[in-house]
Amino acid sequence: MRNIIAHHSRLWNRSLAKQPMNIKGHRDKWLNTPFTDNQKKKPYGVITAMLYLCNAVYAENQIKAKILSLLDNSKDIPYGKLGFTGNWRSEPIWK
Repeated sequence: MRNIIAHHSRLWNRSLAKQPMNIKGHRDKWLNTPFTDNQKKKPYGVITAMLYLCNAVYAENQIKAKILSLLDNSKDIPYGKLGFTGNWRSEPIWK
C-alpha cells in the first residue's frame, strides 16, 4: 500500500496482493464480524490491521483520530471502494 501511494497511483480501485487475516480472540480490540472478501482485498483491511498493531504497541496513539478526521473531512473520497462498507464505524477497533 505504501508503494502505491508513494508512486502516486490510485488506491481506491486497487485490490491488494497482501491481505490481512481475521484474528481469533481479542474481539474487544478487533472486529465483531470477520472481514468480508472485499474488505480483505481493499485498503480497509490493511488500515484496520495497521491500527490494531499501532494500538498494541502504544495504546495512547492518535492514529485512529487522524484516520477518522481524514475520512470525515474528505467527503469526495469513495469510501465504499476502499472497503469501508456496512457498519464499519460500529466495530470495536473504530469506536
